[in-house]
Amino acid sequence: MKATTGTLHCRTIQSGLIISCNRNRNVKWDEHPIVKVITFLSAFVGIPAGIVAVVIYFSGYNYWHELRQSWKASNSSVSTVASSPTSVQEIATPTSPVLTVSPEQTIRDYYSAIEEQRLGDAWQMLTEHFIETFIGCSTAGGYVNCKSYNDWWSSVKSIQIKELIVTELTNTTATAYVRIVYTQFDGTVIQDTKPHIGLIFRANTNSWLFDQKW
Repeated sequence: MKATTGTLHCRTIQSGLIISCNRNRNVKWDEHPIVKVITFLSAFVGIPAGIVAVVIYFSGYNYWHELRQSWKASNSSVSTVASSPTSVQEIATPTSPVLTVSPEQTIRDYYSAIEEQRLGDAWQMLTEHFIETFIGCSTAGGYVNCKSYNDWWSSVKSIQIKELIVTELTNTTATAYVRIVYTQFDGTVIQDTKPHIGLIFRANTNSWLFDQKW
């Protein structure tokens, strides 16, 4: 019986024994190796087709059963490896240090603000101790209410820093030697007679402030 169209296709030989069935209509049963072996043994050796078919069936079943079990074991091993979690080591990211203006730069910034008539900015670089002791004013009301401070710096046209050396420095204090020359609007040149400046560090503002002058 040849393979027929439909859902199930079967092949029989000799005594009507069904050798196998397949749902693929494109299979050419006459060319199948198992069919050829059964046909040969039945025709030439004399072994009944049923016995040959049973032997081949169980031999093939054992082979494919072992192959299937091996395939399952292999896939299981791969799945286990793939599903194992990969440990991730956390790398601490260092935080960038907060940059602090140096005592030297603070002094230069102060006198630059004075020369540019930014007296309010310069005032913020002074401690209460400096304002009260070395300028002689109250901190209340800011630089606007300090007449001596305004009168003096309003008369200065330019400031030249001839020399600036930080002579002492700790985490909270600094001392600098600063040689300064002032030129007033009327052309008068004045040498600063108090070249030493003491500064303190304020952690809350992360800045250096003028605290003494002598």
